[in-house]
Amino acid sequence: MSAPAWEQVRTLQRPVGRRAAGAAERHSHAGAWEREEKGRQEGRKEGRQEGRQEGEAKALLRLLHAKFGPPSPDLATSVQAAAPDQIEVWLTRVLTANSLSEVFDLH
Repeated sequence: MSAPAWEQVRTLQRPVGRRAAGAAERHSHAGAWEREEKGRQEGRKEGRQEGRQEGEAKALLRLLHAKFGPPSPDLATSVQAAAPDQIEVWLTRVLTANSLSEVFDLH
């Protein structure tokens, strides 16, 4: 291939290379944005779950206070650290319990 023809081929290749690099960079940025957005969504979901759990623990502590008097600091800490499923069980029990032992099944 003669030198002028070779120069034409190289000239034609450069823009394609730049376009391809630009497309790859845009694709890379789009992927990063998608991962970042997914992380934000997961964070919001976890935050909502934690907020619900805290709200249920507070509700249980209010009910316990209204029915049996102020809960001890240890009991309050245990309620706040409990799993959501356990708090639901206690919330149901507090409605019919006659003592803290019945709520927390301490027989």
